[in-house]
Amino acid sequence: MPDAINSMVWILTTLAIAVIFDRAVLWFIPRIVSARAIAAIRRRAGGVNRLVFHGLNTPMNCRTPLSTADALMTLCPYDVSVTPLRLGVTIPDDTYWSICCYGSNADNIFAMNDRQLPQRTGSNVFFALHTEGFPVEKSDNEISIPLKSACGILLIRTGVPDPHDQQTLAKLESNQRLACVASQ
Repeated sequence: MPDAINSMVWILTTLAIAVIFDRAVLWFIPRIVSARAIAAIRRRAGGVNRLVFHGLNTPMNCRTPLSTADALMTLCPYDVSVTPLRLGVTIPDDTYWSICCYGSNADNIFAMNDRQLPQRTGSNVFFALHTEGFPVEKSDNEISIPLKSACGILLIRTGVPDPHDQQTLAKLESNQRLACVASQ
């Protein structure tokens, strides 16, 4: 009988350790990876709530497996803990466009592409990023993005018809330049 009790205690202890380890890994790892990514993007941007133009993915600058080489990437480390963040974008004609918000725990909080927008391509669209429960006044042409996480990463992808056309790349970047401004 003592062997059965010892075996049961060993099994239950092992199971408890496995469950605790599993929960700890699932909670900590995404937050650690996300915190490192946010810190790296903050360094490149020179702070929060500033756009960083990553450019086109090449084998030298991309660490994401199976990423697309014909998408212009724009990143913004956001912090809306004090004030909402407003982002204005001109949606390009005849190409793919999307916006995603990732929280500090790596959750994809919001995603929208050009086909889901009420206004079609060629128009100016404005987004108001704010924490859930924070009242924000928005204009008619503004999309509200309530965020569970006050800090995170905003990612904008724009399809590029010809990756070698520098004039088109500059125009696509200028459609977003100086648009990431904290609300007053």
